[in-house]
Amino acid sequence: MKGNIIVRHIKPQELDALIKLYTHLHSKDTPLPEKPELDVLWANIVSNPLLHYIVGELNSEIVSACTLAIIPNLTRSARPYGLIENVVTHADHRNRGYGTAILRYALQVAWQMNC
Repeated sequence: MKGNIIVRHIKPQELDALIKLYTHLHSKDTPLPEKPELDVLWANIVSNPLLHYIVGELNSEIVSACTLAIIPNLTRSARPYGLIENVVTHADHRNRGYGTAILRYALQVAWQMNC
């Protein structure tokens, strides 16, 4: 892996950086809601203990991210399972192991949540 990436949960104030990174996931996507509605949605996301937005930070820039949703379950002794989505790495930083690093972190979080 080139460069020292810091893998962590996203901070609430980093929504704009995440949205910017998402342009590397879908170059053309349906527009997001207007800012007030988006802020309410984001507040609900960051306050939900079952949703985890994991990012890779390189030189103070978010270059990789994924979402981990912990889903309650009625099988496997009622243990939850994790669903990982929206995995993205900035086009200028691909093939360096950053996506793998955030996925490993997401797996650790899922296992800590008894998935």
